[in-house]
Amino acid sequence: MQNQSSPSPSPSPSPPTQHPFFTTIPIPNPKDHKTTLYIILATYLFSLLFFLSSSSTSTSTSTSQIRPNPYLFPTSQTFSAPSPPSIAYLISGFASDSGRILRLLLATYHPKNQYLLHLDCTAPQSERDGLALSVQYTPIFKAAQNVNVVGKKKREQKERERKEREKNERGERNCRVKMSEEREMRVLKKKKIYAIQLQYHLTFEMVL
Repeated sequence: MQNQSSPSPSPSPSPPTQHPFFTTIPIPNPKDHKTTLYIILATYLFSLLFFLSSSSTSTSTSTSQIRPNPYLFPTSQTFSAPSPPSIAYLISGFASDSGRILRLLLATYHPKNQYLLHLDCTAPQSERDGLALSVQYTPIFKAAQNVNVVGKKKREQKERERKEREKNERGERNCRVKMSEEREMRVLKKKKIYAIQLQYHLTFEMVL
């Protein structure tokens, strides 16, 4: 009999050693990873909304506290067309020029302007009256009341006032001259009386 020793069982391999750090970290479950991602995303959105609402509130309060002056910085700008300038016209003419004056008046007429029509001293009063009546019976001139006619009566009145003023000045001058003459006469009379008295006194002394 052969003693055959049964083969000894080979020792089982020892399990591989792992680093302690890797052994402490558990492998996350895919479901837990998705849940964490959703939580982070929701937190980010909530913080973003909170930041935007707080910034808009602070901006509105600052703008409500500091308001620009409406007179210096108007919100609505209104531009109106400038009014046309007002011009005064003097239209003058000689005798029998009233027709030309009226034509020139109609050619240059504007309701904002002022017009003065003048005929010289050679024109008769009837022509002045006709020119004034033509202006008075024209509807647009009558409505605007901006056309005037120089009459002869005003000129005669001014001439009369000037003559009266000269007459008054001449009378005052004559009065002053007369008063000075009277004053001189009184002085001369006093001197003459004094001379006569002196002569009489000398004659009386000589007789004595």
